[in-house]
Amino acid sequence: MEISETVKVPREAYRFWPSGEQIYYGKDKKMQRLIFDGVEFTPFEEQNLRQLEAEIQKAGIILPEGWKRSNTLRFFYGTDWKPKSAFKALTDHLEWRKEIMPNGYISLYPQLSDLLNSGCLYIHGRDHFFRPILIMNLTKFNFKQYSHHDYVVLICFLLEFMVQNMLLPGQIEAWVCFSDLGRKGLSDLPTSALKKVIKDLQDNFRCRLGVNYVINVPSGINFLWKCIKPFMDKVTVKKIKLTSDNAPKELFTHCNRNQVEQKYGGTAPNLTNYWPPMIPPGPYQSPSANYLDNRDSYFEHHPNVPQNIKSEVIEDPKPYDSEEEKVIRKKKNSKRKKVKEIEIPADNLEHKVQEDPILDVISQEKQKIVDEEVNNCEEEKIEVVEVKEKRKKSKRKKQESVEDVKMIDDIAIDLEIKDKETADNGEFISVQKKKEKLNAIIIEDIQNEPILTERLINGDMVIVENEGSHIGCSMFRTGGKCSQDSFCLVF
Repeated sequence: MEISETVKVPREAYRFWPSGEQIYYGKDKKMQRLIFDGVEFTPFEEQNLRQLEAEIQKAGIILPEGWKRSNTLRFFYGTDWKPKSAFKALTDHLEWRKEIMPNGYISLYPQLSDLLNSGCLYIHGRDHFFRPILIMNLTKFNFKQYSHHDYVVLICFLLEFMVQNMLLPGQIEAWVCFSDLGRKGLSDLPTSALKKVIKDLQDNFRCRLGVNYVINVPSGINFLWKCIKPFMDKVTVKKIKLTSDNAPKELFTHCNRNQVEQKYGGTAPNLTNYWPPMIPPGPYQSPSANYLDNRDSYFEHHPNVPQNIKSEVIEDPKPYDSEEEKVIRKKKNSKRKKVKEIEIPADNLEHKVQEDPILDVISQEKQKIVDEEVNNCEEEKIEVVEVKEKRKKSKRKKQESVEDVKMIDDIAIDLEIKDKETADNGEFISVQKKKEKLNAIIIEDIQNEPILTERLINGDMVIVENEGSHIGCSMFRTGGKCSQDSFCLVF
């Protein structure tokens, strides 16, 4: 069975190295491991693993060729660290493998030609972390034409195919799944048969599911979910995401749309032929993330690559095919450079664009995102400049107002002295009335030239101008609370 190069692990994926909670999180029995190969196990894991290995040796069980300690450890995670349950789950799995594929998964291929192209279960795309995406269209499961055993063989073949050809031990060890219910009611779905299929999948491919998006969910899904949950471990239940939409929004936080079919919210054409697997060309990474390492495991997994090919692969694993693509690449780099040069406070940008380290494949989707971010940055910069100018103008107005008030006080003192001097001559003028007259003149000036303020309204700080009902009140000088339950602060 020939495997296309586009299906195999992408060249850049050999530089992706999980770290921190991408490897494991929690402690002891509450610990959950995501990467099993090429890493050190914790003392708690080692202790339990040695006990299980001793039981296996004592029972005289012969493990399959190529079996690793990490495979044994997975059965502890699927059984809540119960030694007897882990031992039974492991022995049941070994018997299952002998029954389903005694001669390896490739031996199953000849009997699956029709089912592989039925569209009930197929592989399409990868997410940002290079995990393959498995599509399970439950509406296309036909248990009248095919048996439960036929579908178990199909699932076994496809999942083993991904393990052997699309994952990378120590770096990529899981997959993403879509479960499309097609908005079918419970009476239209073969619930009992599906439970058996899912149980076989769960029992024999442990700790491989990254996340499962259950989409196009009908109204009666709660009942179906209750039926399936008892047959799944607790960790897997937490990985299930249900939505009535056909396009799970959360998916696109860790997957580019060019890797997903249009019917599921992506930009890739909908498939009509489902085998061999379809993996659209990259980019696979997030346009705004850089999580590739300088370490490269490619030649560890491909020791037979000729020496004269190695440097060429490292420098440019996917050479550009035309001068036109080189021009596009140059323009894209120029766009990113402009984004970096715009000096705007980081908190004014909802999303910051960073330079993509992998420029092997030209993507119109990525180009569109960069253009949008450049425009957003320019708009934000203009807004900041305008607000700063208004703020300076408002400060000047406030200063003038303060000086006017001071002038009033000075004139009033002077008037008070003059009033005392002219009182005997019958020319006494009320100091209070003169103050009111001067205040009226200043307030009229303020009305003609409003002062910009920041106002806290319904929890949001907004920029407003003084309104007539507020002119002259103390709030624009002191920050007091006005009659309209809003809080104003002068710049």
